[in-house]
Amino acid sequence: MQLIRFFIKSTNLRRIYLYRLPHMRLYAAVISQLRFLVKLGWGWVKTICVYDQIVRYDCNKVGKHVTFLGTYPLIENRGYIEIGDNVTFVGRNNLIVGFGVVGVERAELFIGSNVTVGYQCEINVGCRVSIGSNVRIATGVKIFDNNSHPVDSMRRREKLAMTLDDVGPVVIEDDAWIATNAMILKRVVIGKGAVVAAGAIVTHDVPSHTVVAGNPARVVKHAEIQDFKQKTGQQ
Repeated sequence: MQLIRFFIKSTNLRRIYLYRLPHMRLYAAVISQLRFLVKLGWGWVKTICVYDQIVRYDCNKVGKHVTFLGTYPLIENRGYIEIGDNVTFVGRNNLIVGFGVVGVERAELFIGSNVTVGYQCEINVGCRVSIGSNVRIATGVKIFDNNSHPVDSMRRREKLAMTLDDVGPVVIEDDAWIATNAMILKRVVIGKGAVVAAGAIVTHDVPSHTVVAGNPARVVKHAEIQDFKQKTGQQ
């Protein structure tokens, strides 16, 4: 290693080491597109030959055209996981289902169709999390239907499992949008078409077609609902 550093520091070799080709726009455009095609092709190969097989092994029921952009998520399934059609996972995500909660026979995670799960999201299920169709979950979102540990300090000291007091189902209804770094906590229903703003911490139900923000999240306005058919002149 020291010998390599010595050669790099020498004048002539350093010139070679620091040399850069002059910018050639056509050449750069070609190699940029080739890089994109290689990346796209390799991602396609990984999805159909590797990830699609693994996700159908890790989960109980998986729909059509589930896509993984980047790496495969961490999936720990000690309960039941169902994923709908046309679901996209972006980058590394954690899906942790089942903690042996006292009083819960089986932890369940349901993800509907046409759902996007953004980069570095975590869905942590002690009893039940249900995500509807056409839901957008942005980067860094955390969904917890449990406290992660018992609130009772004696149970934590003895490393005992959570109880029913520590868990509660989470429901995210169709067409909701959970923005970047938001956190959804236990016993919460996110209504249809609702928007949870970036960084919001949701501890109570969110009415349909509203926008909530803050910690704890509160309604800040009502979401606009446009009639797509009327707007585009469709009958």
